[in-house]
Amino acid sequence: MFASCHSLTKLTLPYNITIISSYAFYDCSELEEIAHADKITAIKDHAFMNCSKLKEFKLPELEKLEEFTFSKCSSLTSLEIPEGITYLPQSFASYCSSLKNLKLPSTLNKIMLYALSGCSSLERIDLPETLESIMDNAFAGCTSLKYFRLPEGIKDVGGYIISGCKQIEELHLPKLPLIMSHSVFSDCQVKHLYAYQERPHKINEYTFNNINYDTCTLHVPKGKREAYAEAFYWRNFANIVEMDDPTGVSATETVEPLETTRYAIDGTIVMGKKKGVNIIKYNDGTTKKVIVR
Repeated sequence: MFASCHSLTKLTLPYNITIISSYAFYDCSELEEIAHADKITAIKDHAFMNCSKLKEFKLPELEKLEEFTFSKCSSLTSLEIPEGITYLPQSFASYCSSLKNLKLPSTLNKIMLYALSGCSSLERIDLPETLESIMDNAFAGCTSLKYFRLPEGIKDVGGYIISGCKQIEELHLPKLPLIMSHSVFSDCQVKHLYAYQERPHKINEYTFNNINYDTCTLHVPKGKREAYAEAFYWRNFANIVEMDDPTGVSATETVEPLETTRYAIDGTIVMGKKKGVNIIKYNDGTTKKVIVR
């Protein structure tokens, strides 16, 4: 439709347009704004890939998402995936290097290869409890990531999911057994690793490949330090400490909720602070109304 149209800066979609086709705005490198997208019912693959100046786009209610939709939209700062979506496709928003605020739906159950890889400004990813599967390299290269927690419902985790993430303050594993790829946490650095299962997860020499075992503190359930200290590969951790609370409450996150979206009083999304009443949505589901003078 408008692929590689480098003079296009703003687009107002006609109300009779309901589908954005594959590669429709691919490589529209000057496109900053798209209006009237609320009537859209389907967005096909690669639709906005390489739209490097696109700063915001509110996804309408969709039945499904397609691969590479926002890949390399390097100016995109926030993204909210609508409720009802169960599947985050391959490289959906990969290399969105300015993306800071991400809201995933409570209905999500699968994240595909490289879905959010290279989102180097993301500090936190909150995964819903409905999530069952994460494929290889899903969050690789999210170099600002500080907090990552696998939900209790997770069943299958691929390899290198947070590869290249060197600033992780907290990594939390679930209590329930799960299938982990042999290199699931390879090539990342973690300060505090929380393992809640009383019987250590089965891991191998590559599960935490290249992690610094001397500087990472492993937190385990009360009374289970010896079990982890004797278990293959877990015993590589130099610092193993028991959590005070057997439920893991003492190890829960202390990071403040992050702003995902900011609205003006008329309901339009705004970037940054706007004079007047601002309505702020946070990644924990709460909202707050503030007055900016």
